[in-house]
Amino acid sequence: MMGQSRPGRLIAIVGPSGVGKDSLIHGARDRLPKVHFMRRLITRPADAGGEDHQAVTQREFAESRDSGKLLFDWQAHGLSYGISIDASRLCLQGHAVAFNGSRHALAKQRRDWPELKIIWVTASHATRADRLAVRGRETRDEIIERLSTDNLVIPADAVLVENDGTMQEGIQHMVKAISSLLSDH
Repeated sequence: MMGQSRPGRLIAIVGPSGVGKDSLIHGARDRLPKVHFMRRLITRPADAGGEDHQAVTQREFAESRDSGKLLFDWQAHGLSYGISIDASRLCLQGHAVAFNGSRHALAKQRRDWPELKIIWVTASHATRADRLAVRGRETRDEIIERLSTDNLVIPADAVLVENDGTMQEGIQHMVKAISSLLSDH
């Protein structure tokens, strides 16, 4: 993949747990029908709540990764995550593709895909704690642990989306951020 010209646009949407990425992505999907929003493969049960993902076993995940079916893969919070190689195919065909990514995997992903654009979603600690509690997937101690992992530096070229307001305001900010990355292409 290195050195190839990619006519489309690949956008990683990242941010710490509880900033509302899944909700913003879902809302933006409805307003940006020309953008392909990739579903992640995750070794988490389909009924675990949260995002619409493709639930796979660890064995299925490893088979997808080892057979070249994943453009990106990473580990976080005891789970395996992946983005289908279809994202690359769509970009090579000139399409815009967005995916829910990982802040911790960005450095490797940018080495593999130097043109990767980043949208970094933020929210206050209080907002994040409330959202994580409502989500119901973690204990209070696990939520405290998630909130303590905010020591990553936001890349200078990332587009910031603040999501402390209403859902509609957050979705509008996300649509504007994605649109800005498409208009400069």
